[in-house]
Amino acid sequence: MSWRKTTNTRQGTSTLYGAADYNTLMDLLNGVDTGQPVNINNNWNFTRAPTGVSTTPGPGSITTAMLADGAVTGVKIASGTIDNTDISATAAIAKSKLAALNITDADVSATAAIAKSKLAALNVANADVAAAAAIAYSKLNLGSSIVPTDLNPASGQPHQALRINSAGTAGEYADAQYLPTAGRLYGVRGGWGVGGINPGTGLLSSVTSGNGTGVALNVACTSTDGNFCQMSTGTNNTFARAGWFCNAMGTMRKLNPRIRFRFRFNTAFVSGQGICYIGLLTSTAQPAAGTSVLSTYLDGKSGVLFGYRAADTTWMIMTNNNIATATYTNAGLGAPDNIAHTLDVRIVDSPAAIKWSFDGVAQTDITDTTNSVPASTTVLSPLFMVEAQTANNVALFEHWTQLSMDWV
Repeated sequence: MSWRKTTNTRQGTSTLYGAADYNTLMDLLNGVDTGQPVNINNNWNFTRAPTGVSTTPGPGSITTAMLADGAVTGVKIASGTIDNTDISATAAIAKSKLAALNITDADVSATAAIAKSKLAALNVANADVAAAAAIAYSKLNLGSSIVPTDLNPASGQPHQALRINSAGTAGEYADAQYLPTAGRLYGVRGGWGVGGINPGTGLLSSVTSGNGTGVALNVACTSTDGNFCQMSTGTNNTFARAGWFCNAMGTMRKLNPRIRFRFRFNTAFVSGQGICYIGLLTSTAQPAAGTSVLSTYLDGKSGVLFGYRAADTTWMIMTNNNIATATYTNAGLGAPDNIAHTLDVRIVDSPAAIKWSFDGVAQTDITDTTNSVPASTTVLSPLFMVEAQTANNVALFEHWTQLSMDWV
């Protein structure tokens, strides 16, 4: 049984309800529908709801308008039922009402463009910089921090001067021969000596002349060749040697040696007439007088020699890295003649290579470190000689010789 209020009218002073109203109310309470309203104190009239009509609100029947403002409290809302869509886009919830967010890298948009001023000091370490970062030179502070080991040996030899190239676009290394002797040692021989083997200076201050019967020396100057020291084998066939061996000093690949010769022969070369070796090698002493240096002189040794052997018909470049048989290669320069030539030989430590030129024309580098390029610490000594193989006189003219190497 349900009830509904039919009137709600205030009518001043309260009065007791009559007996009829009392009897009718009892009937209603006992389930008897008299069809008559019950008046209580002239203020409230009750009657039974018609059959089939309920006064209990049905599901979903209560609307916002039925609720008083502030009537619903938080405890009336089921936990976990409010989601993101329930919150207004303009809610403007204060940060103080939010728990700690603990934002991670994944929470930050790739296009966030966060201002640098909003970041703490970064304290960037070397590991944070990509190998391909290509940071501009202008962004680096290198003042008073570069040391010798920072220089790349492949970019230039130690103790070479750095200068601006002719185009003014980059730096380059000056040729070592133009540097003062500080940090690099030098030796020079020229055609001005008197007596003996034409003394030199520095690294070439002490050499031993070739041996054999008939060997002769002559220092001269001509309008064609300028100063020169003429060293002749004489007219015998006892393997007399003109020139010199240097057994007083040595260099090695790690010191990046460079040796240059200006020379010529007295006559065009004829195969079988003689043997000529010019360069650097491990042997510091010449064979005994009357014993040939042989065409296999570099076999079993280390070094680089230029010249020709008894049976050669062209200039040869000869190299070895202490193996049984040296590498003998046609230099591609034709047959030896009696014209003055300049030979320039450099042994570079890193990257290991033999670099050489003939009359100012660079030749192919030799980079075979297994068979040809001497080891980094193998001692090498200069050699400048020609040996007669027949009774014909062979003369070697030395205009000048220059030797330099690093010294640390």
